[in-house]
Amino acid sequence: MATKIINDTPKGKPKTSGLGVFLKPLNS
Repeated sequence: MATKIINDTPKGKPKTSGLGVFLKPLNS
């Protein structure tokens, strides 16, 4: 589910990287 959120978020925004770092461990 977290992966889908990251994919739906524009990769051009710095926020995406921050969310990816937080969501990736949560999704694991």
